[in-house]
Amino acid sequence: MDSVVLRENLKFLNRLDDYIQIQNKGSLYYSIITMIISFISGFLFNINPYIPMLICILFCINNCVLSNFIYEIKHDQPKEIINHNFRFTKNINLILITYSVIYSIIELSQTNTKLFLQYNMENFLRIDSIVIYLSIIISLSRIVRVLCDLWFIKVYKKLGNKVPQLIITLLIIALFLVLLGGIIHKNFVGIIITSIGFLIFLGIRDPLQNYMRTILLDRCKSKYHEQAILYFNIFRKLGNLIISMIITGILLKLELEYALLFLLITAVSSTILVKKVKKLVVD
Repeated sequence: MDSVVLRENLKFLNRLDDYIQIQNKGSLYYSIITMIISFISGFLFNINPYIPMLICILFCINNCVLSNFIYEIKHDQPKEIINHNFRFTKNINLILITYSVIYSIIELSQTNTKLFLQYNMENFLRIDSIVIYLSIIISLSRIVRVLCDLWFIKVYKKLGNKVPQLIITLLIIALFLVLLGGIIHKNFVGIIITSIGFLIFLGIRDPLQNYMRTILLDRCKSKYHEQAILYFNIFRKLGNLIISMIITGILLKLELEYALLFLLITAVSSTILVKKVKKLVVD
């Protein structure tokens, strides 16, 4: 519910237009922290396995203290009976479904591409070398995520309502590169091509979430914001569950390439939803 508290405070300060920019900064800080963790956690674990856990405990205590300083704006309103039931309008449903489908494709593509890279590397590398190369790729993905969070606001100001089209286009390109890399799977060229696709997944995930959350809240009254964010997260998990079940069914009968092909076909089909979202934002 942090996004709701942030939005209400910005509304009180007459800075509502800064919402997506500040929300993106939050994603940026999170990306930087996870990037640093990915670099040092392995070294700390090798020194002592308990060190990462102790650091996590300290951060949790720090967050508990800081959470007491969060102030939620309370509006003075006359006492009246207000209906707080969230309304699933046509536009709200479109936003929730589009977000759940595209975010789930990104998340599942990211997970399955890691396995795809590992399987392809096993054709010509030893296990210890595979671990090193995967660590390098994952570390690079964290850097790409930070850079994309940095650039997102500039891209958003320039493209505006064309952002979803850019994201879905990059997603399709990423999945195509992953599959192409799988075809050339017995050398480093295929690994590099697949890795580029994997890096794109990390780069577009936060911008998609920040943009879709913003347009959702823009189309809901303030009293519905908490419920809107709740359903925003529920639809994401529901979409992930449904597509995961389909992928599991595919993997029971076919190779991993077919699961990735299914995700590519679903991403291409999602362009229809994206066009409707663009029209919604323009209107």
